[in-house]
Amino acid sequence: MRIAKFFAVATTVALIFTVTGTADAWSQQQLTLGSVVGAATGGNSEPSVFAFNAETAGILTVVVRGQGDADLVIDVTDSLGQQLPAGHSDQDLNGDSGAEQVVVTIPMAGDYKVEISAWGEGGPFDIAAGWVSFPALGRDPDPDGSPADATELVPGTPIEDQIDGSSGDLWDWYKFTATEAVVITVLTEAAEGDLVIELYKDGEFGDYENRSDQDLGGVTGNESMTVQAQAGTTYYFKIAPAFENGEAIAYKIRVGTM
Repeated sequence: MRIAKFFAVATTVALIFTVTGTADAWSQQQLTLGSVVGAATGGNSEPSVFAFNAETAGILTVVVRGQGDADLVIDVTDSLGQQLPAGHSDQDLNGDSGAEQVVVTIPMAGDYKVEISAWGEGGPFDIAAGWVSFPALGRDPDPDGSPADATELVPGTPIEDQIDGSSGDLWDWYKFTATEAVVITVLTEAAEGDLVIELYKDGEFGDYENRSDQDLGGVTGNESMTVQAQAGTTYYFKIAPAFENGEAIAYKIRVGTM
């Protein structure tokens, strides 16, 4: 089915999905709803980025078709660059490396981004987006689901918490600010469930610096991350399930220094 035909009905709902001026801050173009738009990406390190603002929770559909040989990828993220669940497509539909599409639940009002990148060299593509406002899909913000709300880790003070994807608690964020040069180690313990630890730089939350999925001692919830911390630097740690299956995972996290 052609993209234009597929999204013809989206024009009827375009007015309830308002794009704001955040595109300038992100050096992006605005996401157009209900029509096909031509664009180009420079590659994985030079994505084409589209900004949009959701006034309610809802469903966002994005379809991309390459106009050359570029191997395209779609990522839908929040304003900080965190990828949304089901917000990644690198499927190569029907064997076409430029054919990608996603259907993403937008959980709350706010600013979001659609990034189109490519493995290797980029190239031109067509993009179309459709939006359905569905407030009943909304959920309250997770109190520790964003780097801006990260819990401070204190040596000698373990924290007990839980991830529960079914309730919208998709992951938890923690941070540690080094007052001096020191080696820090972050540990998780979980009797059930499979966890990972991801390390992020302050202000760069789209791609992790390091990731632990070691399953220490054969226990899938036991992970460890060691960092050579520099004085005055804040390090961010994301505790997430290894698989997006909505499983509730209770765990304990602690940090040690030496």
